[in-house]
Amino acid sequence: MREVLTLGMYYLGLHDTNTGDPAVISKAEKQIDALVKATDARFDINAYQKIPEGTSHINQAWSGDMLLATGYLPEGTKPEVLGYWKPTHTTVANDFHVIPARSERPVLAHALIDFLLVPANAQENFVTVGYQPAVNKPNGPDLIAADLVPPQLSTSLVTNADVSGGYRLDALSRDVEKLWSDAYSRITAG
Repeated sequence: MREVLTLGMYYLGLHDTNTGDPAVISKAEKQIDALVKATDARFDINAYQKIPEGTSHINQAWSGDMLLATGYLPEGTKPEVLGYWKPTHTTVANDFHVIPARSERPVLAHALIDFLLVPANAQENFVTVGYQPAVNKPNGPDLIAADLVPPQLSTSLVTNADVSGGYRLDALSRDVEKLWSDAYSRITAG
């Protein structure tokens, strides 16, 4: 719901991806509702599969989904058929590891995180999960040089500039999340 409604906000030139302003959320909802009516848009999280199989031709998707898409191309199809465009400033996020304050094995948890930060291990993690790790090495050029990312998908690699200039989706209060959820429900209900 957040990605869908922020698309409407971005179209309107609004960038507070964590707003609790009902008027802003309503304006975004109206933009997305108009888009749905004009294009018969659908909402899912399957761009990594639908784009390569040809059942979808354009998606709003996380950059990692296009990196994953190369593994879903039909046999014999070259990854050059895929592309990814991102605006200069957009939503950025990444998965991360945390150690609970009451962890039973904090040393082991730290050892795992340390292991995942070793560049060779981070690269192997990328190969396994398909998402770019939030580490200094390997960086985007390293992943391209290792033939793990096709050059034409270099735009799907997250840079430090993307992160520093990007918008975050932070946790919302229950009341604010309900505003977003209700708007999204109205859109998907048609």
